[in-house]
Amino acid sequence: MASLGEADTGETLDPSLRERIVEHEGAHKEASLAMGGGIKSYETPQLETPRLVLRPLRIDDAADAFERWASDPDVARYMSWSLHRSIYDTLTWLGFECATLASPDNFTFGYVLKGTGGLIGSGGIHFSDEYHGFELGYNLMKEQWGKGYATEAARRILDFATDELGIATFHASHATDNTASGNVLSKLGFTYTGDGFFTSADGKRAFPNKKYRLDIA
Repeated sequence: MASLGEADTGETLDPSLRERIVEHEGAHKEASLAMGGGIKSYETPQLETPRLVLRPLRIDDAADAFERWASDPDVARYMSWSLHRSIYDTLTWLGFECATLASPDNFTFGYVLKGTGGLIGSGGIHFSDEYHGFELGYNLMKEQWGKGYATEAARRILDFATDELGIATFHASHATDNTASGNVLSKLGFTYTGDGFFTSADGKRAFPNKKYRLDIA
């Protein structure tokens, strides 16, 4: 496989960014080895659904993630994260994901189509300080909207979190105008709990939102 910054992107990475990538990958390998001696592993696993492989994200996913959804204004419109202006934004995000693969507070998966092997989105759960519990989130490239992939992936992730991690309560929210996301949450069994407001990570956008909760008996 060609290294990122060569055949994958057509760009050459600056040395400092390349050092951070190597550091993230090294930390991931060390964490994997450290958890091999009977200690419960929190490393994000690979899961499957009828149509998808849900796997940990990798640094070399940057080109696909950037081109397919992270740089698409329609995908980013209602999200807390900011539109990626260059592949370096995507690398920074993936660097964080790689560095937290063994964290008990973050489980993010890349969504890969079984039929083509193509990466079409990402999603997962993370511990939210706002809710003092785990929050569900997801993103899909626009060409794959309306096909049920978000619901299919989220249902499998919730099953994993319940069965393997022992999590029984989940939270989620969506921008009020993003009704499609609300439909996904309803299909998953989430219950509407009230209206709120959220601000994007860069502080430049703000939206009214709707909040949901799912309790697993």
